[in-house]
Amino acid sequence: MNSISLKKAVLAVILIAGFALSLYFIFDKTPRYFVFNKESYGDYFWSRANWLFVHVVCGILALVIGPFQFVPAIRNKYLHLHRWMGRTYLTSTLIGGIAGFYMASTSHIGYAYQFGLTGLALTWIATGTMAYISIRNLNITQHREWMIRSYVVTLGFTVFRLLDELLTPIITNLPERFGLMSWACWTIPLVIAEICIQAGKIKVVSK
Repeated sequence: MNSISLKKAVLAVILIAGFALSLYFIFDKTPRYFVFNKESYGDYFWSRANWLFVHVVCGILALVIGPFQFVPAIRNKYLHLHRWMGRTYLTSTLIGGIAGFYMASTSHIGYAYQFGLTGLALTWIATGTMAYISIRNLNITQHREWMIRSYVVTLGFTVFRLLDELLTPIITNLPERFGLMSWACWTIPLVIAEICIQAGKIKVVSK
C-alpha cells in the first residue's frame, strides 16, 4: 500500500469511527437539551440555555452532514446536493462556533477549560472559513483538506465525551479533567489528521 492509499485509509477510519461514536453520543447526551426547563439543563447551563441550544443543534447538524461531504458518489453524481449540504455544514460550524465562543467566555469552571473551549470555537470557525474561501477560489484540493480539518474539529464534541468517560475514574478533580479535555479533544485529533494530510505530499528529493 503506497503512502497516499495509507493516508486515505487512516483518514477514512478516523472519520467513520468518529461518525459512529458521534451518533452514539448524540442519542445518549443531547436529548435533555430539547426539554426546555431548569431541571433538564441544570443550574450551570440554564441561564445560557438559548446559546447552548443553538450550539447543540448546529453541532448535531455538522456532525451528521459532515461525513457525506466526503462521499465521492454524492460529490460526483449529485453536485447540487453536495453544495447545499456543504453550505448547511459551513453555516452550522460558523453559528455553532459563535455560540461555543460565548459558552466558553461565560464558563466558570477554570481558565484552562475556558481557553481550551475558546480555542476550539475559534478553530472551528477558522477551518470552516478556510474551506469556504478555498472553494470560492476553485481550489478543490485545499477545500477538501480544510473540510477534513473542519470535521475533525467538529468531532471535538465526541472526543470530549469519550475522554470524559475514560478519565473520570483517573482524574477526579473536575476543573483539572475538563481543562485537559478542552484542549486534548481537538488538538490531538487535528495533529493526527494533519499528519495524514501532509504524509501523501512528502517526496524523496534527489541529491
